[in-house]
Amino acid sequence: MRSRADEEQDSRDGRDLGTYRTSEQSAERPPMDAASMIREELRHSHGWLRQTIDGITPEQAHWIPPGNANPICATYAHVVVDEDVLVNHELRGNAPLFEAEWATSIGVSEPMVQGPGWADWARRVRIDLDSFERYVDAVHAETDRWAATLANGDLAHAVEFGGRPQPVSHVLWRVISHNHGHAGEIAVLKGLQGVRGFSL
Repeated sequence: MRSRADEEQDSRDGRDLGTYRTSEQSAERPPMDAASMIREELRHSHGWLRQTIDGITPEQAHWIPPGNANPICATYAHVVVDEDVLVNHELRGNAPLFEAEWATSIGVSEPMVQGPGWADWARRVRIDLDSFERYVDAVHAETDRWAATLANGDLAHAVEFGGRPQPVSHVLWRVISHNHGHAGEIAVLKGLQGVRGFSL
C-alpha cells in the first residue's frame, strides 16, 4: 500500500499516476467494460510518454547516441506520428492530423521518411519542442475523444492492418504498447546523458 507520504510526494511532483491504484481503490471501482479499459490504458500510455519527455532540453532531445540508437527527438516524433496515422487514418479512414489542420505547424523540420532512409532521417531531423508538444496535445486529445465513443462491439470490427484484417482492439493495444515501449527507450537515452529517465 502506498503511504500518505508517497501520495503527498506525488502531489508535489505534479504527477498523474493514471491507472496506478491501491488494491483498496481498485476494489471500490465498479467493473470496467473492455472499451472503457482500452480508453483508460490509452490515456495512461499518453501520461507515461509525456512524463518521460517532461523537462527535456533541446540539446538532450537532439543528442546523437552511440551505435545504432536514434535520438530522442526522432523517437518521440515517430511514436506520436504513428499514433496519429493508426488512429485517425487506419482506424477511422480520415487524414492524419499532420496532413490536415496541423500540416504546417507540428514543429518537425522535414517529413518523416519511411523505409530504408529512416535511420538517416532520424539523425538529421530537428524538432521545435514547443510546437511539437502542441501537436502531441492534439493527437492525444483526438485519440481520447474518439475512444470515448467506442462501445464493446466496435472493438471487434475488423480493419486492414499489417496486410491482414485485424480487430480494432488489436490495433489500439498496439498503440498502447508502442507508447510504453518508446517511453522506455527515451528514458534510457536520457539516462545515457546523465539525467533521470523517469520518476515514479
